[in-house]
Formats: sequence, C-alpha cells, structure tokens
Amino acid sequence: RAECLDKCAELAAMTAVPLDVNQAFVYIKPHAVTEKVKVMVRSALHDNEAGFKVLSEGSLTKDGETIYYYDVEWRSGRLSWADFRAKFIGPADPTTPRGSSPAGKAGRS
Repeated sequence: RAECLDKCAELAAMTAVPLDVNQAFVYIKPHAVTEKVKVMVRSALHDNEAGFKVLSEGSLTKDGETIYYYDVEWRSGRLSWADFRAKFIGPADPTTPRGSSPAGKAGRS
C-alpha cells in the first residue's frame, strides 16, 4: 500500500504527462498551396529519420482561402518537439532564415 501511495505522490508531482507519441497538425499557408509544395512536404513527411506517420491530409477552404494540412505523429524518442520545430517547421520569426526545413524550401518555391 505504501508503494502505491508513493507512486501516486510521484505522479501528482508531474508537471506534464510523458508521451510516447507526439502528434502535430502541419499545414501549408494559403499563399503557398501549390502542387509542388504539397509534393515537397509530403515527401519530407514520408522520407525521414523521425518516422513520421501521416494520419490524414486534406484541405480546408474559408472565404476563398485554402490551407492544405497533414495530421502527423511520430515516436517522441526519435524526434523531440524542439527538434521538430527547428528541423522540420523552422523558426516562427519570419525574419529568421528557415534554412533547409520544408517550410524554408516552400518559401523559396
């Protein structure tokens, strides 16, 4: 019983739930939705070391603007959130060069 109570106390002190799988909604902004960009992003999601699994993909349109999206998941042990953001998505600040991330390549397409 004491062991169970110790485990409950340990879990109660956690600030985040450890996850084995990360999941993200990756989208292509309206100005960049072209077949070339969709193929490039799809290729990056299927040909990588992170082991992305595309759960779904499609498009959403509102007021004449369309985004294209991918719902993806990957094992957290293979790619951290920080690395996903840095290596796949690229920096949030548009003045920072995006390098070779798919977002950076899409911006140059």
